[in-house]
Formats: sequence, C-alpha cells, structure tokens
Amino acid sequence: MQTIAKNWYHVKEFQQKFFHLFDLDNNGYLVQDRWIEHLKGRLTDERQMDYAEQLESVAYVICGENSKIIFKNFYDIWNTRGILDKLYRLIDIDGTNLISTNQIMEFISHLTNSRPRTGFDKSSLARLEQLFRNTVGNEKEIRREEFQKIVTSKNPFFTERVFQIFDKDNSGSISLQEFIDAIHQFSGQSADDKIRFLFKVYDIDGNTPIMLF
Repeated sequence: MQTIAKNWYHVKEFQQKFFHLFDLDNNGYLVQDRWIEHLKGRLTDERQMDYAEQLESVAYVICGENSKIIFKNFYDIWNTRGILDKLYRLIDIDGTNLISTNQIMEFISHLTNSRPRTGFDKSSLARLEQLFRNTVGNEKEIRREEFQKIVTSKNPFFTERVFQIFDKDNSGSISLQEFIDAIHQFSGQSADDKIRFLFKVYDIDGNTPIMLF
C-alpha cells in the first residue's frame, strides 16, 4: 500500500486541483455560504462536523461574510494553522501518521461530490452509523461476514456482488464512508437507476452494455 506523509497537501498544484473540484462551473470562485453548506452536508459525523464549523470560522475571518472565495482565499483557509493537521487526522483514522493514496482519494471524492444527499436527514445518518458500529464493534470496517448480517439474501452470489459494489477501493472491507455513500446513492435513484444497479450486480466483468427503453 502506497502511503503519503503529512506534507502531501502543502503542494500548491494539488490545492489548485482541489479548488477546481469544488468550482464545477469554472467561475474562478466559490460562493462562501454555498461552499460551507456543501461541506456540512458531506462532513456528517461528530469529528467531521466540528471540522466543518472550524472551516466556516476560518473562512469568515479570511473572506468576511457571504463573500466569494477565490483560489488565494481557498489556499489561505486550508493553510491556516491547525487546519491541515486536523484534516490529516480525519483521514488517518488508524493514527499511523501515514495515509494511503486510496484513503486520500476516497476522502476527497466524498468531500467534493456534488450529488445531493437526498433522502437522509441527520437522524437517518445517525441510525445508519449506529447500524454500522453495531455490526463492526470496535473494528473500523465491515468485512464480508458482517456484511451478510446486514444484506440478507438466500442467494450468496447477490450478497457477494453487492459487497463488491460497496467496496469501491477493492480493499476487501467496507468503510463507514463507503457504506453511507452507497446507501445514499441507491436511496436517491430513479426506477431506471435502480434497474441499472441490479444489472450491475449481475454484470460481473462490467463490459455488457445496457439500454433502457
């Protein structure tokens, strides 16, 4: 597993790419209140919510209230003392002082995902997280055996394929973020999307096209 030391985020080119992942319309700026609202929608557990509130406070100090955040402001926000260290600790859930490229990509993908988190309020998220924690106990991730207790099916092939779809990084286990993201994705889908999901379950090699009429 490739790991990255703490100085990974200080590279300015990386931060420019990170900024553009939020600036989907290529405006050259982010609307401050919308950006903060987006972050709070993605950072949903207790530690993450504290971090979102800290980012909100720093953004207010740097940009004022309801201002546009240009890249220089964005850079200054993330490089404010303590912000990057806390970000690193959020990603480094095992406390090893090293994080993998997969962990970084998963976190950034989740944080910058523009898909609305439809169908879930805070109480629903809390119940999902409790279900996850009740299943894994003191472990950090769900393994196949525990997953079968949540997704019950008489067809072991179906359970295995759903597990593989949830396990986006092919690590052999499902993190809390992967679990919640997959539930979010399926809960907000249209009927056609749900048909595609079921098709994906049985399309083992991922090469078979699907057409809906």
